[in-house]
Amino acid sequence: MSLDLLPFLLLILHHTNGQNSPNISIGSTFTAGNNCSLLSSCGGFAFGFYPVLDTLFLVGIWFNKIQERTLVWSANRDSPAETGSTISLTNGGQLVLNYANGNVQQIYSGAARLGIMQDDGNLVLRDIPVQIMFGKALSFPLIHFCQDKLYYQQQNSNSNSNSSGNLKYSAGKFMLEMQYDGKLVLSAYHFADPGYWLSSQANQGNGEVNLVFNQRNALLYLEKGQNNTIYSFQKNVPTPVEDHYHRATLDSFGNFQQYAHHKTNGRNWVRVWKILSEPCIVNAVCGAYGFCRSNDNETVDCECLPGYVFFDPCTPSNGCHPEAMINFCTNLSAANSKVEVVKDSDIPYQDVGDYEHYPDTDEEGCKKLVMDDCYAMAATLVNRTCYKKRTPILNAGKTSMTKGSISFIKVPTKSAKDGISARKKKSNTRAHLTAGLITSSSLAVLFGALALYCHPAPRRLIRRKWNPDSSRMHCCIDQ
Repeated sequence: MSLDLLPFLLLILHHTNGQNSPNISIGSTFTAGNNCSLLSSCGGFAFGFYPVLDTLFLVGIWFNKIQERTLVWSANRDSPAETGSTISLTNGGQLVLNYANGNVQQIYSGAARLGIMQDDGNLVLRDIPVQIMFGKALSFPLIHFCQDKLYYQQQNSNSNSNSSGNLKYSAGKFMLEMQYDGKLVLSAYHFADPGYWLSSQANQGNGEVNLVFNQRNALLYLEKGQNNTIYSFQKNVPTPVEDHYHRATLDSFGNFQQYAHHKTNGRNWVRVWKILSEPCIVNAVCGAYGFCRSNDNETVDCECLPGYVFFDPCTPSNGCHPEAMINFCTNLSAANSKVEVVKDSDIPYQDVGDYEHYPDTDEEGCKKLVMDDCYAMAATLVNRTCYKKRTPILNAGKTSMTKGSISFIKVPTKSAKDGISARKKKSNTRAHLTAGLITSSSLAVLFGALALYCHPAPRRLIRRKWNPDSSRMHCCIDQ
């Protein structure tokens, strides 16, 4: 898919060593790799091509005045553009990303006449003179401050935003969503997760619930109707508020947090608050068959359950897979499996992850329940109740809240794994022998045919049988 760029009528851009204008008009275009962007009038925010690698760029908006230029929104986070790609506000009024390889992405498909990079960090497209065609369309998170104006973002009912992915800029596996019922929910949506955190208040009666940002005190809260707060986030933001940039983000490990950065003296972003005090509470944070630890309640350390190994050691959060694939139900015996016991841990994925409950059970009893059930790959013992788990196993971890709980993981024994390896070797040897016999037989036939063919007496027989007219057809080379 491709689109020829229309001749531009007016080009209003900012170069690093030139003048700044916050506006673009129809026909404006600029190119990835040319180090140009559209700045807000205060210079605090920029729109353009944000470099993520030497030759890859995101179309986005970022904080421009601080040393750590932080991206806050992108139109192509899962498809970075290469050097030579362009952004254009076409004569038809569409905001278009033209990739260098010929692909095209419409960022806005209406009929705008003017684009403005505002001091609140929002790119607004307008029809002349005043109608707003496109604006406040930035995917959450986006909370920031510039001069005397604070960006006011509201997230309406039935809207959502994704976390960052493994590449920091790509879409991740977690989502912040405002549901129809007025609850704000965090979930690992790729895993059909109903949510690992949600606001306690539901939308009862009429009135839309919004996630809003208070311009006076830099606080986030849920509001129903006008000035009816139904949920407030923590209140320890730095003051004076106007001296700081502010942003909220859903990070790659599924935690929703707010940060502040002093406009003149700050060297980095300082966290104001976070929703979750225990990082391992996040559903599927270490992927399938992963095991989450967090010794400091800040960082997430992903390991594999006993008997499992990482899909990608460089990205532990992608989860794990079995070292050896064994069908325990084909030979139900203690010889092919054992149960590893992990103290002070849990696999809390109730309703979805549990398939059988056994109350009044001790440690040995729960272990035996796993051993005797060929379909059970794991179980947990919590408050003397044994919970057998469905597969894939999710949310295994050790936190301050799992003390006293016990996890049981079924893994193949060494003899079972050796048996699989031996069968594989035997199968491979048999395959090699079969192939060798076939090859040897074929070569024997071939050599026999060649010997027969090259001997003088047989050649005369062949000539007499297959070539009665030697002047027309020759079966062998010249004698």
